[in-house]
Order: sequence, then structure tokens, then C-alpha cells
Amino acid sequence: MAIEWIKKQNDKPLSGSALKILEILDKTQEVSASDLKDQLNFSTRTIHYALKTLQDRSLIEKKPYLLDMRQTRYVIAQQILKKAKSEASFMIKEQSMFFTNR
Repeated sequence: MAIEWIKKQNDKPLSGSALKILEILDKTQEVSASDLKDQLNFSTRTIHYALKTLQDRSLIEKKPYLLDMRQTRYVIAQQILKKAKSEASFMIKEQSMFFTNR
């Protein structure tokens, strides 16, 4: 849900690697850079560059991994999730109003 909203809202297109990372985050909620490397089979440099790009655009946030403080986890930014959910609920309400007024 959030990834569709991000694609519509961003005037600067994201790289393919950044979009793949967002797709994984949208499904799994939270992931480490090493998990991304294993899942995507991208180089470490590509993963870190895409993560930095997403962070610079405030699309993802770093989160400490409480079970192992040496690791960092990445999540879709809460503000993005809230905006995507509110827009989705608005669209549902708008559609239901359309069908009830017919």
C-alpha cells in the first residue's frame, strides 16, 4: 500500500534498487542491510546507496535492533505510512459514496 503512494507522490523517480527495497519493506515491515543483500543479490554498495537515497528523501527510517545493537533495521517512515493509509481510506470512502448515490 505504501509503495504505491510513494510512487505517485515522488516527482523524482527512484532507482530500481530503491524501489525493490521499498517493496521488501512494504511486505516485511523491517529489514537489515544484510537481509536486503541476501534477498536482492545486489552489491553492498548498491544496497547502501539506495538506503541512503531513501533516507535522504525521508521515505525510510533507521531503527536500532534491540536483540543485537550492532545491527540497524530499516522501516518505512511512519509519516509515509500514515499518509498512505489516510489516502487509501479516503479513496474507499469516495468510492462507497459514488456507489451509494447511484
